[in-house]
Amino acid sequence: MGGQAYSDAVRKAIFEAYCAAPYPTLEDLAQRFGPSLKTLLRWSKEQNWPQERERRQSSPARLDQALLKALSMTMEALESPDPTVRKEAVRTCYEISVIRQKTNTNQVDRGPIAVSLVADLSEFARLEIAKRTAPESRKMVTEVLAGILLDWSARVAANPEEVLA
Repeated sequence: MGGQAYSDAVRKAIFEAYCAAPYPTLEDLAQRFGPSLKTLLRWSKEQNWPQERERRQSSPARLDQALLKALSMTMEALESPDPTVRKEAVRTCYEISVIRQKTNTNQVDRGPIAVSLVADLSEFARLEIAKRTAPESRKMVTEVLAGILLDWSARVAANPEEVLA
């Protein structure tokens, strides 16, 4: 049977990346993080990844993101010279604030930010390794760094608030 064994932390980190906007495909994740597409397909099926991603898309954090977007679109109207437009903008801002307070969504979900950071750092590291490392050492350096990044991303996925605070 062969193949590399992956820890639960690595599996969780890849799952968090799968659930983060802009919603990468399993193929993208296989290229970015290392486990084969076959392994990711198996994990996805065993743990119902598509259903969990869909559930998270309708989560309070997603609602809050939509509310914040609506709020930002209203901000320009607050500066309108027309008092009717300003009054409507104030009412809209108030309603959004009340919804955020009642749904307790007035917080930032840092998980997707952390996953994006890890992906960007991984790409940056790959390019720097190619520039700074002798060809015969690149594979070893890349494997060591990939392990470090996967461990760190597992920590971030498990508790983004602690790591990014």
